[in-house]
Amino acid sequence: MTLSTIPQSEQEVIDNFDVELKRIDLDSEKINQIIRENEKTPNNHWKFRILADLSHVNSNSYIVYNGHIIAIFYTHDIRKSELKRLPENLGNLKELLILELIHVRIKKIPTSIGKLKKLIFLRLYYNFDLYFLPESIGELSNLIDLFLKDNNLIRLPESIGNLSELTNINLKNNNITLLPESFKKLNLCTIDLQGNPIRSLSNINFNYIGLEGYCITLKNLTETGRNLLAPWEKARPFNGIILTQKDQEEQYQKYGLYMNQDMERIHKEYEFYIWDHVDMDEYKRTIRDFEPIMKYYEKSPFQLAKQYCNDPNSITDNETGRLIWEANSSVREILEAVFPSDNEIIKKINERLSVELKNKCRLIL
Repeated sequence: MTLSTIPQSEQEVIDNFDVELKRIDLDSEKINQIIRENEKTPNNHWKFRILADLSHVNSNSYIVYNGHIIAIFYTHDIRKSELKRLPENLGNLKELLILELIHVRIKKIPTSIGKLKKLIFLRLYYNFDLYFLPESIGELSNLIDLFLKDNNLIRLPESIGNLSELTNINLKNNNITLLPESFKKLNLCTIDLQGNPIRSLSNINFNYIGLEGYCITLKNLTETGRNLLAPWEKARPFNGIILTQKDQEEQYQKYGLYMNQDMERIHKEYEFYIWDHVDMDEYKRTIRDFEPIMKYYEKSPFQLAKQYCNDPNSITDNETGRLIWEANSSVREILEAVFPSDNEIIKKINERLSVELKNKCRLIL
């Protein structure tokens, strides 16, 4: 097969990778046949399914289709060099649909990633040097799946709430203590927050709480929060929300699947979980039981900080306790813009956010 010439701007991105990636060209006639077979599948999900399969056999490669790079897969092999950085001109890959990087040592994601307007699948696993994501992540207007498990993320950008197409998010085993306020805007079908020291439920949509439990570790909440959630402590963590039969059918159609297909294959390929039968009356009772919790977490730490700045006497003892316990560095900055460093609440937040060094000095994070 004659290799098509890809644009110079895209070739420069590949040339700037610090590891060697193998080029794989998809056969146009084969793809066209698949398109015809999946003509009723909405959007470009047929591409997602094909490329997801390709990733299992082409782990260090870039995929070319119709003269453009549409996917990059990389998994570190101890016998080869390790990927430690992404090219700053990554945004030149205008047709990229999938970016999958596993076992890498990347310290930052280039801001140009926001230019990947067609990206639908971003997977970044086991990257222990990654602590932050750029705000430009929120510009990925077609992103459907965001898998960021087993990194060292401390927080998510506020722009994440702009991901209107985002359906699935996996943040398992990071170091996130507080979700951004915009997180509530996401219309998710699966969410995994297990292994994060989440200290507040204020920015979590309670529609994600299912009959079989939720994926928050209670020990990281305030004492009041733990007591309110105590009846659910024995519940089994889960990776998704409960869907009605109608919702299930819509989900299947979105991924080009059908109700009679093998559930085991669906779980394996798409990593989302769907309940076969839902007692909606029981589900509604569950939500009603959560009303005291929802009331307690009605205000986010950001809102509490702003309220305190406007009128220190307006917040209750419970709200003060939450602010001290749940605030991260971003919330602290709101307070520090108004109050001196010897403010009692700021002092307690700094004490909680500080670590003791070997010389017995304390480093405020």
